[in-house]
Amino acid sequence: MRRYDGTDAESEVAELADTPRRSIPRWLRLGALACVAVVTGLLLFQRLTEPAVRAEVAPPRFVDNYTVELDVSISNQSGEPQVVKVDPPRIAGFDTALTVFKGSGQGDGSVVLAAHRRTTYTLAWRVRDCAATPAAGPGDVAARVTFGRTVGVRETLRLDLGEPRKLVPSICQLTPDRGQPRLVDTGHVRWTRGRPLAITITVQNTGGRPLTYRGAVLPSGATAGDAGPTLRPAPTVPVGGQQEITLWFEANGCRMPVGGPSTVVLRFTTAGSNRPDSLEVRLADSWENLLGVCDPDF
Repeated sequence: MRRYDGTDAESEVAELADTPRRSIPRWLRLGALACVAVVTGLLLFQRLTEPAVRAEVAPPRFVDNYTVELDVSISNQSGEPQVVKVDPPRIAGFDTALTVFKGSGQGDGSVVLAAHRRTTYTLAWRVRDCAATPAAGPGDVAARVTFGRTVGVRETLRLDLGEPRKLVPSICQLTPDRGQPRLVDTGHVRWTRGRPLAITITVQNTGGRPLTYRGAVLPSGATAGDAGPTLRPAPTVPVGGQQEITLWFEANGCRMPVGGPSTVVLRFTTAGSNRPDSLEVRLADSWENLLGVCDPDF
């Protein structure tokens, strides 16, 4: 029987220790170092070339049938204050865009944005004429974002706002080809003894094109002079807007009919065309209640 004294185990451990370890191939180590260097370089390049300001735009918001708004969020990514300004684009068929920002601003519309802070611009457009608004077409409309340090060169960032047709409010689908007069108020009456009585009528245009006022049609038997002269230049009622139209009448006159309500018809045409439109307006229960009883000697 062989006596165990531990020498066999020691020899086995020695043999294992003397066995050379498998080394990582040289090409693999060089490749790993190259990958690390490339990734580090790309991250550093991105950091150095990243704009100090980031801009994001929210989906369009339709305030009413005539107005669209876009919220533009501006954030300062740098550790220094940045002077930021957003210039909205002009879009055919819309009034010049308004720029409203939350926070204090300067006279030219720019904002001093502190380090790592954020502000919001609201860009708003209102339809001027649906006939000129953009239909489906290539390309997006874009705003220009200008930024830079308080002292130094300014940089410019292009911010895409989306397709123009997606910014067109619903009025341009409802009545895109004509204006549409609507009575708002007939309550303003001015009367001075010995002078014509003035009645102011407020009209709103609820259509998609501007309206031009052409005059008033009076009851049968009345003359054009009873409603005063035609205004020059003819008043225009903008899309979605209002216009006051004043008519002058002879107080205590005898040329208006005695029976029936006092009614006039306002005549309009759609801008850029001869398309007529009219609005019947009831001024009072009778002409006598409005102008007074007929008095030939007044």
